[in-house]
Amino acid sequence: IEVFARQGRNPPYALSRVKAFIRHLQPVGGDLLMRARAPSGISIATGIYAGDRKIRKFWANASRRDHLHIRPNQILHWEAMKRLKAMGVQDFDWGGGGAYKVDYGPQVVTRWRGVQSISPLIGLARQAAYDTILSVRVMRENIATRIAGARARPNSRPDAAA
Repeated sequence: IEVFARQGRNPPYALSRVKAFIRHLQPVGGDLLMRARAPSGISIATGIYAGDRKIRKFWANASRRDHLHIRPNQILHWEAMKRLKAMGVQDFDWGGGGAYKVDYGPQVVTRWRGVQSISPLIGLARQAAYDTILSVRVMRENIATRIAGARARPNSRPDAAA
């Protein structure tokens, strides 16, 4: 909830869905659940990596804002990749973009997904919805980048000291 709140959003699914996801994957060994704890013992980050022996997908993670300075997500991802490699997993699908992923030395692979609709009208509606979601996401990222940049720059106005 804290992670989504930082993004100004509500979780798109209930906690019960996450629990069901884990409950159904655990019996077949299709999950890797990771947790990072602070020296005090409190949970500061978690990660879920789902899939099989051939490919695992980074499904979700969350971290506490007050501990981001020690980079718990990076520790989780690095440990998850080491464990998945030891398990013989061949591919790790991190999904989506993110400049921080370059630090791990990934090989970028483009995956195509085919979609066919019963009706051409449904196909057009699906594409319009996808385009809208994508444009809103890009707009939010641009706004967040501008806000972060404005906070990082010192105020250069002559009357800034007043």
